[in-house]
Amino acid sequence: ILHAETTIVSLLTLLFYREDYVLEIDNAILLSIVDYCARQMSSLAAPISDNKMVYQQKNPYTVDQIKSKALRQQHKSNKIHKDNHMHLIDEIRRNLLNTEYQTSVKATSIARYLCEHFDSLSISIQSRIINTH
Repeated sequence: ILHAETTIVSLLTLLFYREDYVLEIDNAILLSIVDYCARQMSSLAAPISDNKMVYQQKNPYTVDQIKSKALRQQHKSNKIHKDNHMHLIDEIRRNLLNTEYQTSVKATSIARYLCEHFDSLSISIQSRIINTH
């Protein structure tokens, strides 16, 4: 589901680049998008110590670190299958956090485009951006 969300946000980023596409979208949908962007940006604003998504971006593992960690785990235990399973779970978690981060950054781009086209947006959307978020 997260990959579908990221794909949709990427498409919206492309659409919102042009003002005429933004103006064609229904106000109720735009209000939902404004709220979504605000939630995504607030997830980026959390302190690094509490935000695994941002922490991973600031301190990524290199490929060599990942391999050496996996080898150390395999040597410590005779249960190679269990270690490989844990390695795969760690990789899935890192990919999940990376995808969440990319989605949040793209939502920030959408918010930027909405602010660029601010004067053309309806009063209700302008009010939501200014007063609520």
